[in-house]
Amino acid sequence: MTAANRQQIAEMIRAYGRATPVLEEERLRWLTQLTPQEARAIYESLYEAWERGGQRGGGDWATLDRWRLETKLAVREAFARLAASRSKQ
Repeated sequence: MTAANRQQIAEMIRAYGRATPVLEEERLRWLTQLTPQEARAIYESLYEAWERGGQRGGGDWATLDRWRLETKLAVREAFARLAASRSKQ
């Protein structure tokens, strides 16, 4: 591993450390605004996804790949929001 790679990894870890509190604050704000009906709908959606592509479904790799992509995009957006909030300071 080169020094440049080590530096990139260290910066990534620091960025995750800075992003975590922002993401947690957003998550808590979102959760406190959920109605019981919305929370139930989310639960049911997650359960349905588990049944379709999860353990009971024998593993649906296409669904898993889509979920991984969506998760990566969500993380990218979170970092973009963090960068935007840092640039305003």
